Amino acid sequence: DLEAIQFFRDESFPILFVMTKKDQIKTQSERSKRMREVSELFLELGYDSADIHWVAISDRPSIEKLKKALNEDAPPTEVKE
Repeated sequence: DLEAIQFFRDESFPILFVMTKKDQIKTQSERSKRMREVSELFLELGYDSADIHWVAISDRPSIEKLKKALNEDAPPTEVKE
C-alpha cells in the first residue's frame, strides 16, 4: 500500500483515502487512537488528514461526506454531442 501511495504521489495523481468499517473499532478511545496513528502516518507521507475519510455503512453522514468529496475531486466530464 505504501508503495502504491508513493507511486501516485510521485505521478501527481490526486488521492482520496477511504478508511472503511470505522464502526468495527468499538470504543471511542480506540477509534481516536487509530485515527491519530493514521493521520500521523499520512502526514509523514505528505498528506493532510482532510485527505482521509473514515466511513461505515451504518454512519450515513460519513457516507454523504465521502460522496461530496468524490464529486468535488472528480474531473469534469466531457459531454460529446
